[in-house]
Amino acid sequence: MRLIPHYTLTIVPHGAHGEFHVAFDPSYVAARVALQMAMMLLTAHFVSRLADQSRANEQGLAAAAKEARAGRELLEQAVSNTGTGLRVLDATFRPLLANDQWRRWFPPRERRGGRDRRRGVGGGRGPAGDTRGLCCPPH
Repeated sequence: MRLIPHYTLTIVPHGAHGEFHVAFDPSYVAARVALQMAMMLLTAHFVSRLADQSRANEQGLAAAAKEARAGRELLEQAVSNTGTGLRVLDATFRPLLANDQWRRWFPPRERRGGRDRRRGVGGGRGPAGDTRGLCCPPH
């Protein structure tokens, strides 16, 4: 009677039938079980460490998001208290943020007759127009 079920391959020499096979050896079976147990425990250990690290990263992201929201609220409150109009643009000149004062000073295109926004104040002339090409290539 074999202790470990296995498949005999013809390319691996096993000897003639009736000879002793390693699947009958208790020390072989114990070593194989110990190796499988060690692999299972190591796998469980690494998976739990990855899960802990993932949880820690998630908590760090949540804390960073909370800090970013607090910073944005502080900026909006400071700009609101000073009466300053603020508009933040990305590298392609799409607006990321515009406060209420900015929207009062520069209403949306529908309310101002469809002027091209990319021309800026003064139609691209003056200090605002001069600085446009410094950070990004012109369109």
